[in-house]
Amino acid sequence: MSYDAFISYSHSSDGRLAPALHRALQSLAKPWHQRRALHVFLDNSGLAVTHALWGAIKGALDESRYFIVLASPDAAASRWVNQEIDWWIRTKSADHILPVVTEGEWIWDARSGDFDWERSTAVPPALKDVFAQEPRHLDLRWAVGSERLDLDNSRFREAVAELAAPIHGKSKDDLESEDLRQHRRFRRVRFRAIAALVGLSLLAVVAGTVASVSARKAATSLAEANRQQRSAIEERQHAEQAAAEARKQEGVAKTQKELALASSAEAQRQQRLADKAAKEAQEAQRTAEAQQRVAEAQKRRAATAAAEAQRQQQIAQQQQQLAEASARQADLAAAQAREQQRIAKENQRRAEQAAKQAKLMAQRAQEQARLAQSRRLAGEAIADLNDRLDRALLLSKQGFEISPSAEARGALFLALEQTSEITTYLHRSGSRAQVLAASPDGRTVAVAHGNASEVELWDVAARRRLGAQFVRTPDLQVLAVGRASDRSLAEDR
Repeated sequence: MSYDAFISYSHSSDGRLAPALHRALQSLAKPWHQRRALHVFLDNSGLAVTHALWGAIKGALDESRYFIVLASPDAAASRWVNQEIDWWIRTKSADHILPVVTEGEWIWDARSGDFDWERSTAVPPALKDVFAQEPRHLDLRWAVGSERLDLDNSRFREAVAELAAPIHGKSKDDLESEDLRQHRRFRRVRFRAIAALVGLSLLAVVAGTVASVSARKAATSLAEANRQQRSAIEERQHAEQAAAEARKQEGVAKTQKELALASSAEAQRQQRLADKAAKEAQEAQRTAEAQQRVAEAQKRRAATAAAEAQRQQQIAQQQQQLAEASARQADLAAAQAREQQRIAKENQRRAEQAAKQAKLMAQRAQEQARLAQSRRLAGEAIADLNDRLDRALLLSKQGFEISPSAEARGALFLALEQTSEITTYLHRSGSRAQVLAASPDGRTVAVAHGNASEVELWDVAARRRLGAQFVRTPDLQVLAVGRASDRSLAEDR
């Protein structure tokens, strides 16, 4: 017996995944008239109970075209998995090894041209120095905790298609297209089978009706044959009675001839009459015998017709039994379809619950993000209270609008406490400024920077610096002197 693939795995870690993968490989793209799409060996399904266990495994390996290894830390430590890999490498090509990672780490070191044995926990030691370049592997670590491991799970179906494609000698897309075609073909064949069963049921009903009619006709023919047979027997009895009467008349004639010679003529006449009656009796007897033969032939035909009718009735009963069995199978298929529909609805309900949970988690995450951003803005606002009070106000206000956290509320209150007398802000890069004097109308102010030896004039309404700059006198008696066009300030100190 030859196999398309051999699955090597650890029973302790992949005892659930390996049988599911085995079933999926044999079912994907399966023609409707075949038992399986691929013949895959799995030790708990394809290995008979025998004392020569390793010999049986080697036989299965020798009869397999591809080697599928489910890589995990338990598989890497398994003596059987490493022994199976070692035998495959010694007898066949490593190009037909298909790794599937189910747990642990699978890390390739490009510099050494081999696996990173210090970090790789899922690679069996038997694969050391086997591959000249990094082998392509299938990652099924997500499937270990999955509840549904069948072809109805779209993610698992795609993974199985990717694994089965090289075994089928096709691309993944071609294999999925073939699986879709086979599924549609199976539905068409099932529909035709149901239609054929319905047709056979109708044919069985018609055949039963015809058989019943034939049986009634046969019974009628049999009754007619019996009637004709009774009629022939009665005619034969009449002929025998006529013959007896003829013999009696012949005796009378002889007696009359002996008694009276005078009546010889009459006796001769009576003789002739007797002869004629005898001939008529013989003719009647022959007619009766012919009618009896016809009746027997009709009886035989009636018996044959009755046997044929009975055979047709048996065939009709067999057809009816087949139709009833097909109807039971159709009911079973319908029940399975209803069960699949119920499972699909249950999965949809679970998916909707998961979506609602995910939406709630997303809302909570957004709320946490807004809270974190509000706290960050509050911190920045508190840091700017001394140097940039206007920016601190804006940051604390924005943080409070994003999320009214305690930190944002506190930063806003602190900023508001320090801005009760402020009407506007004047921005200038560099050192902190000091207002020395203001014009009577409050529209122009003198601002000192640094060591207060340089003075600038600012237009408060426009929040811009005027062109004139001034320097205070050494005795600090005159603050600023300027042109009238610059609306300068002067103050006697």
